[in-house]
Amino acid sequence: MSQPIFNKPWTKGALVAFRLVFIFLLVLSIPFDRLLFESVKNAPFSFETAFQLFTYNTSFVAESQSVNHPFDGYWNWLIALIIAVAGTIVWSIADKKTMEYNRLYYFLRVFVRVRLALAVITTGIIKLLPLQLPRPSLSDYHTEYGDFLSWKIYYLSTSITFAGYVPAIGLLELLGGILLLFRKTAAIGSGLLIAVLSNVVISNFVFDIGEQVYSSLLLLLAVFIFSYDFPRFYSLLFLRVKTTPDPYWANSSAVRATAKKALRAAFVVVFVFLA
Repeated sequence: MSQPIFNKPWTKGALVAFRLVFIFLLVLSIPFDRLLFESVKNAPFSFETAFQLFTYNTSFVAESQSVNHPFDGYWNWLIALIIAVAGTIVWSIADKKTMEYNRLYYFLRVFVRVRLALAVITTGIIKLLPLQLPRPSLSDYHTEYGDFLSWKIYYLSTSITFAGYVPAIGLLELLGGILLLFRKTAAIGSGLLIAVLSNVVISNFVFDIGEQVYSSLLLLLAVFIFSYDFPRFYSLLFLRVKTTPDPYWANSSAVRATAKKALRAAFVVVFVFLA
């Protein structure tokens, strides 16, 4: 049973804002790329196909492959926002009786948590092994420094560091993704990922790596998850006042509880098998 405080009606502004954010995040999180499904349809199930599915990026407009156009991919965000605004208008007209969306908000956070966890766990694995930033090849050593693009310099210089920077980032992404799978640790996981992904986004822009839009999306999802618990963290750490944990939970039957445990176990088994 949910607490009575959550049965209080929301303000009109909160209702409109939730509808807008709900549609916007769904549009950015659900794949609409036909080529994505065609590429994995006939391929055997492997880590490669899982990586393609779990790290997709909604693209209504093809992103420029040029490193000199890092903001082109954000046109897809603008399209998603336009769709969200139109959907919000229709939703607001069609649904004038609902006074709160606490349950829907709860399941939206669950969806975003799983979406982000799938992405950061897969990217964390290829950094931890490491596969994303391999050590320089013989041809790299024979290439003039000035002939490298900035992203290539970043990849090569980072891969040969002795501090274990790349595996450490992969381990943190993996840990953050696992923490997202559990409601009680989701806030900690999202907070950890905000710190990690902020570094990733900055590196993408500074070195023209080409994943500016995708890394920004992951950071946006992490901020969305953490924003729910931010007032409690602020009260506890900065105001230093008595703070109660999140008192809301959706009604869940024993069957649903068992199903959730089974899905989590399957999630871990699949990733262990693929890795």
